[in-house]
Amino acid sequence: MKRNLMLSLVLLFIATYTTFSSYSLRVEDPHNTWKYSQGTMDSVALIVNPKGIYCQYDMYIYFSSKGSNYTKSSDTLESQFYFELNKNAVVNDSWLWVEDTLVKAKLIDRWTANQIYEGIVKRTRRDPSIFFKNSATQYEFRVYPLPGDKTRKVKISWLEPGNWNASTVDFQIPIKIFNTSKIPPKVKFVLLTNDNFKDPATDLNTEFTFVQDDIYGATYQADLNSFSSYGNNNLYFKYKNPMKDGVFVSTYKDSFEEGYFQLAFLPSLAVDVEDSKKVIFAIDYDVTGVSMSIENMITSVKNIALKYLTPKDSFNIIISSFAPELLFQGWTVATKEGIEGKFNQLNGSEFSNFNYLPYILQKAIDYTDQKTDGNVNLLVISSSYQYGALETANKMISSLTSNNKKLPRMYFVNFATNLPSNYMGGIYYYGNQYLYYHLAKLTKGEMVVFKQDFNTSLNQGMEKMSLKLLGYDFNTSLSDGFCYGQYYLQNFNTNATLSSPIVLTGKYIGEKDFKVSFSGFYKTDKTHTFNSDIMLSEYNTYDELTYKMWLSQYILNLEMISNPANSIVAEIVETSMKNRLLSIYTAFLALEPWMMQDDPGNDTDPEDPNEGGGTTVFMVNDLDIIFEANPNPFTNYINISLDISSMMSNEIISMDVYDISGTNVYTFDISNVANGKVNVNWNGVNKYGEQLANGIYLVVVKTKNFTKTLKVVIQK
Repeated sequence: MKRNLMLSLVLLFIATYTTFSSYSLRVEDPHNTWKYSQGTMDSVALIVNPKGIYCQYDMYIYFSSKGSNYTKSSDTLESQFYFELNKNAVVNDSWLWVEDTLVKAKLIDRWTANQIYEGIVKRTRRDPSIFFKNSATQYEFRVYPLPGDKTRKVKISWLEPGNWNASTVDFQIPIKIFNTSKIPPKVKFVLLTNDNFKDPATDLNTEFTFVQDDIYGATYQADLNSFSSYGNNNLYFKYKNPMKDGVFVSTYKDSFEEGYFQLAFLPSLAVDVEDSKKVIFAIDYDVTGVSMSIENMITSVKNIALKYLTPKDSFNIIISSFAPELLFQGWTVATKEGIEGKFNQLNGSEFSNFNYLPYILQKAIDYTDQKTDGNVNLLVISSSYQYGALETANKMISSLTSNNKKLPRMYFVNFATNLPSNYMGGIYYYGNQYLYYHLAKLTKGEMVVFKQDFNTSLNQGMEKMSLKLLGYDFNTSLSDGFCYGQYYLQNFNTNATLSSPIVLTGKYIGEKDFKVSFSGFYKTDKTHTFNSDIMLSEYNTYDELTYKMWLSQYILNLEMISNPANSIVAEIVETSMKNRLLSIYTAFLALEPWMMQDDPGNDTDPEDPNEGGGTTVFMVNDLDIIFEANPNPFTNYINISLDISSMMSNEIISMDVYDISGTNVYTFDISNVANGKVNVNWNGVNKYGEQLANGIYLVVVKTKNFTKTLKVVIQK
């Protein structure tokens, strides 16, 4: 009954939650809520550590109220940090620094965590932090107190899958996280390497220095103080693709029979096809519609060309100007040298600051009409937004398609921000969305989804140019065993192409060779079929994070169930707490060190380094310490005895009673205690002589060398 009540309270708590913002950092006095301001990250350190199909991120943040009106020592604030992660990400750690003490947060059910945290924030000057998952992608982190003239240090850790392409594996972090800060933070990036993930790089226009770190070993590090020129896009960390024959597999076995695996498969590297493309990159830069600098935009387009084009492909470039021309004659072969050579010639000065989209499109069509030796793909990368109205868009479409010229397949990527909307036919279209949609449809191209990260859009635009699969079959097995319980991290469906990666995690039983089978058909000038069987006798073995990757997908799939029964919520909570993986029904809670003991009633192991400190406590009874209470629960009186006389250092400093919210309700007089022995009676009243309510209370004894806690229960 109590368990069902707790689950119902958790569900009610989540149902009534409303977020302040998807990305925001604010400081607020919880006792005077009119006192609030945008918060600051004084500094950030981000550790990027590839672990197969996932990357482990460790982010250290110093929060402060610098730049606000509340910077006095008397200002007692709460730091409130809201941010988003990928829907397949999972938070797996949270730490809080209390003065010089590092506290590892405990993962408990969300309702209990919130009750404890709110009780502390409202009543005392304790040092808690709390970390929620509010939806599939939204997170909330709070820490209290934040003195106006000081900083608070925290650590947040999560696992997030990467994006696989022919040359690199890309892991990402939203720049919006850093842009929440009132004063731009100094961010140290530390990129780790291992046997599988080497040669790291980023989209940043900054140099990374190789550093042999005492803690992490071989790393690449760089500091950056501003992200304003990157807009609100994702920042990509790129590693050389470690696949063999288009496959990457790693395994972990926690028992003799059952194991876990993670797998990435890229058809374009596994299937031998004749797939060559001609691509025109049409870049229309309108300064009034974008926050990204020209230099960073050019770098992003160059990087996307390096990812997706091969020496079988060729390309050209056209940029915004009153009389646009293609930048070079003929087609340039898409080698690494060819791509870097042409894009590095662009420094931004060649661009007009205003849009010339109609002229660019017309020039690309004229060029395509002259080139009859193969199909041409036009990737339009534009920040203009002035051609979205119905009459304007239709006139442009009619003009561009009226001369019976051969049209390139058009793919559109928008990077304008603050787009105006047009309501047409019961649908809202943003910026040039109506124009792009119909031109793409007429030319058998694609319009990439609007209002998303620029680099994500570029990836999708290039991927859509690849050969489309008309049908396929994919299977994993072992030569002596089988795979099961598989979760796919991204949709591989009827719109898939040969450049679309298949990424999954699953279970297996058996030994020996891993087998990946992939078959299907596609069409160019005629229909082609393929059948690929890849045997892997050697593959990577990773630690238990592989197991946690599978568990995270198990939890995520349960969270997607609409109106879940209490049994489903209970399963999520239990799996989440037992394996230290945050869910929407649990929360990371860090309290003061004296409150951080483990509860043997849990299924967790108190000696496990993956476990954090608990919010409940237990009776210590070993050879050196006797700490007990009788009767417990009690009605009128309880006798509490402590004996540490056998210990070399047995000086007792204090003995207090706290309620479950952390409020000190009673202090025992131990002024006459000697030789480490205490024997006292307590009648369940507070320091004012008032009878306390029924419930759990914590008797806390502090000595010079340690703190011990005993749970007692008033039950009248």
